[in-house]
Amino acid sequence: MATQQNTALTRALAEVPGPHPRSGVIHVVIPHTTRFTVVGNHLAQHPDLSCTAVGIAVRIQSLP
Repeated sequence: MATQQNTALTRALAEVPGPHPRSGVIHVVIPHTTRFTVVGNHLAQHPDLSCTAVGIAVRIQSLP
């Protein structure tokens, strides 16, 4: 646990084109073009719905 492992960062940066900064936050923007559903906060954080109800609503939204 004392040895720092940076393999995840190395693998993630391998797919990012261009020069990489040595420090700071790296923002990676990957457009989703297929097989995704946008869920609004009004649904995801609805105070009166259970997790099951939110899951069913998201499933219904994702259907073609």
